[in-house]
Amino acid sequence: MTNNQIEFLEDSINKNLLRFNSFIIAKKNREEIFKSLQNSPNKNNFNSVLFHIETNQIGKQIEEFILFPITTEFRILSIEYQNNIYIVKIIVSNSNLYSNKTPFDLAHQLQNLGRLDEAEKILQRLLSQYPTENSQIYNELARIAQDKGLYQISLQLYEKSLVKVSQKDRPNCLNNIG
Repeated sequence: MTNNQIEFLEDSINKNLLRFNSFIIAKKNREEIFKSLQNSPNKNNFNSVLFHIETNQIGKQIEEFILFPITTEFRILSIEYQNNIYIVKIIVSNSNLYSNKTPFDLAHQLQNLGRLDEAEKILQRLLSQYPTENSQIYNELARIAQDKGLYQISLQLYEKSLVKVSQKDRPNCLNNIG
């Protein structure tokens, strides 16, 4: 990174959110990355930077790597300089998925991202917490089962959604069953 980019990061500590313009592929073995940065030649007077991600609520684990979607936003916690390497500690801010969202919105967002098992877990928990919304929850669970190719389970869940559905939403439920 250039000196100007480092200064920008320093000015952004606990202020601005940082979003990269590509996917982030993180490796869990910090020592290996640190050694690699120390051994790499410094071309064109760029600074070596190691991004240390404090938490991982969004990234998807693939072997020893963690993949963060392009929409992931990070908050900069601190910047240290050690052995000619800037260590930028960041944390996933989750504002792109979680801010001002209801649990239903979150489950729907996860479903849209293809994270069906996570969405299903949230909806299963909501069944007991929001009994007046069971029709909507069963409908969403049925859609997830349908997305997984579990058509018999999907049909059973759609039928459960009909039990307490409002007259206004009944045609939609019947259409989903169809």
